[in-house]
Amino acid sequence: MNTIYRFAGLLLAGFLFAMPVLAQEEGSGGPPPQVDPPAVEEPTPPGPGDAVTSEPADAPAPESPKDKPAAELNQFAIGNQTSYQGYLEKAGVPVDGPVNFTFRLFGAASGGTALWSETQNNVGVADGVYQVALGAVSALTASLFEDPVWLEVVADGQTLAPRTQMLPSPASYVSKSLELPFIASASVGNPVISVSNTQSGTASGVFGRHNPTNSYGYLGYTNYGLFGYTSATNGVAAYGYGTNDAYGGFFYGGGANNPALYVNTPGDEAGEFRNGTVTVYEGLYREVELDPNANGAGELILARDGSTRAWLRAAESSGTGAGLYLYDGSGATGAHLAAQSTADAGRLTLYDDDGNSSAVLYGKVSSSSGGSLRLFRDPASGANGFGYVTDVTSNGATTWYYDGSGSNTIYMTAQDGSGDEGARMTLKNGSNQTTIQLDGQEGTGVGHGGQITLYDGNGNTTVEIDGEYGTDGPGRVTTEVLEITGGSDLAEYFDVAETSTVPEPGMVVSIDPSRPGQLMLASEAYDKKVAGVISGANGIAPGMMMGQAGTEAYGDTPVALTGRVYVWASAANGPIEPGDELTTSTKPGYAMLASDHTRTRGAVIGKAMTALEAGEGLVLVLL
Repeated sequence: MNTIYRFAGLLLAGFLFAMPVLAQEEGSGGPPPQVDPPAVEEPTPPGPGDAVTSEPADAPAPESPKDKPAAELNQFAIGNQTSYQGYLEKAGVPVDGPVNFTFRLFGAASGGTALWSETQNNVGVADGVYQVALGAVSALTASLFEDPVWLEVVADGQTLAPRTQMLPSPASYVSKSLELPFIASASVGNPVISVSNTQSGTASGVFGRHNPTNSYGYLGYTNYGLFGYTSATNGVAAYGYGTNDAYGGFFYGGGANNPALYVNTPGDEAGEFRNGTVTVYEGLYREVELDPNANGAGELILARDGSTRAWLRAAESSGTGAGLYLYDGSGATGAHLAAQSTADAGRLTLYDDDGNSSAVLYGKVSSSSGGSLRLFRDPASGANGFGYVTDVTSNGATTWYYDGSGSNTIYMTAQDGSGDEGARMTLKNGSNQTTIQLDGQEGTGVGHGGQITLYDGNGNTTVEIDGEYGTDGPGRVTTEVLEITGGSDLAEYFDVAETSTVPEPGMVVSIDPSRPGQLMLASEAYDKKVAGVISGANGIAPGMMMGQAGTEAYGDTPVALTGRVYVWASAANGPIEPGDELTTSTKPGYAMLASDHTRTRGAVIGKAMTALEAGEGLVLVLL
């Protein structure tokens, strides 16, 4: 702020008016612009207020000239001059030395033609204070004050604004004695009675006492405009009462460092009203402060031992909404609730123990999106410090997860794209290359199935699981190599007819000529209708099972067509050794050694991989 001139004026005789202290300022600061993650950067909140470390024990400190009220009342001197006193600063420093002044009277607060003017050169100014007699150069006349007039002051060619209205008052004469009770009345715009005491030191303008002597008061006493005292039980030092919407009391502090109302109790509690601000103290510390005009709106500060704990602002800056700051025991910001932030929506920010924002909840992150939740791993590193981000847009919710190095490794969205696409989840490796993608819907349009796609480290598709291949097609798995570790044979589902012998795993089955597409237990030697072996014997499960539900190519029994499988066998046709060919036998479901090679064509089940010396038992067979 560059102050060119700062002044205050007061009229000492004949007129009473208030002259505000004026300043010309250049430039104004403001908070940095706010950007949303990953383009949002949480602004650093204002710090808590400073603690009050000392406070006067009983009364405000003496006033300096610049802290004096804007106007004082004095007896009007009969004549064509009136005394005027002012205070002048230049660049924030009280002026010392001669100054050329021009004084003008106007009939309006701004504009118009001067009704009266005079110039007084080389007026002495000491420590910023000067005093002149208006009318000393150009006499004042009574006609100038028939209508309201405003005084304009020009110092060394610079016009000080605004003008100040001058209020005329009648002359008064002081009587040596008054007959009591004394009653005075008049219909004028100024005080009926004006009292002045020019005695230096301890003195008062008016002193009043009530019997008993423990209650008394002063008007114009040393440094006090109004001073009241009482030691009576339940007494009141100062009392005001108003009816019909009138003020019970009105207090005005003319200096920036002097409260309009100061309250102190015999204990540690105290309070003051300063420039419209209400402050309450506990001992030496400010604990509550209510300011009606911070950024053009009210604010409330709550503190403990002088350290701010909560700060509620009706407007965080000009034209914005309310804000609430909460502070921890060390005074660091713990939480900030802003009613109007990004895209004019609300925002809740939580801070870590270093004062960095670690969690932010946005009501809106842009004009076209909804809410957002952002968790930070390392707030100081900006966008790379995100640990978790979720946004809500017209396509639904979208969430990003970040690893320790700040790379986005997991991505989830409720709707991929702007059409009818479904949800999508993407996983990336440490090189930020997508390796797994899960789509709730393949392609656009309603009703399509999901898809899982696996990629290698170079982004090439290696496995694709399609829930609906093509349009309304079957599910399909596409891969270069398929490895199955849960079983050792390839089986297909069949219906197997039940006879006197119940089919069980390991039994040999053949084609049932009476039931197309179905099987039965093989029960004749060297049967050319042999089809396979029921899977699952001796703990060896099928590795792959095929069938088409709802058609004749389906059933309830898995039959191994190729691979390794245990088979029930009989050594009645000779011992079985590894490598021997096996064929059907006359015992239902049992295999035997194929010793007659003239009959084995089309009737061989497979080759034995284990031996059976005698009797019956399970033999591992390669179909």
